Amino acid sequence: MFCAVSNVFMSAAWGQGQPELRANSAETLRQQLYSVASALTAPEYVGKQADKDLELLSQFSEIRKMCEDAEKEYANEIATKVQPYRNLVGTIGYTRERLTKFEDAIKAYASLAAIQEDADAVLRSANQSVKNKAPAYFKQGNDIDLRTISMKLRLKVLGTLNPDSEELSLGKELAIKTANEVRKIQLNLLEGILEQNELPSDSYGKADRKELLKLVEETWLKQSAKDKPIRVGLIGSD
Repeated sequence: MFCAVSNVFMSAAWGQGQPELRANSAETLRQQLYSVASALTAPEYVGKQADKDLELLSQFSEIRKMCEDAEKEYANEIATKVQPYRNLVGTIGYTRERLTKFEDAIKAYASLAAIQEDADAVLRSANQSVKNKAPAYFKQGNDIDLRTISMKLRLKVLGTLNPDSEELSLGKELAIKTANEVRKIQLNLLEGILEQNELPSDSYGKADRKELLKLVEETWLKQSAKDKPIRVGLIGSD
């Protein structure tokens, strides 16, 4: 993303005493800085593509150094307030403003409060599934699944921002506690549904019962590996 920047500064240094060459180099640098700033995620979209945001976050120090180096390299010309250096100063300011807005937004995205909000939403949906006797709430793509993914992404970003922070430790504890609570709610829901339905008599009691039960469960899992049976039985005496 920034591989050509060093070449711009090099040509500027070579252009000492050659105003036109330095002006051209300054304008090239300004264009590159503008491209970098424009590539930063707008605050309202932070978190939509967390992996991209993390990549941008890792380049913050390099972008800031670009701004500092530009100010040092063209300090004398900037002081004159003539073009193209006046535009360069404006673009440096724009870049720093975009950095600050992005940084503020990503800190808010990965805050403990935001993680807590996801956890609360997960538990609300889980409890609603019990109220409505609806296991579908737990299916992939529904709110419980999406909010759980969101929590994990926020923790990933928070781990990059503040790897040794108490906030990260609390966030991880909250995520584990929420996941455990959701599993309990889901199990209770499914067991409750089973109890409300009259199951066929599990009356097979011959010597091969254990072997047959294992075969039934293995056959089921071959067809639906993610949906482990809650209960397996054998109907009838033969």
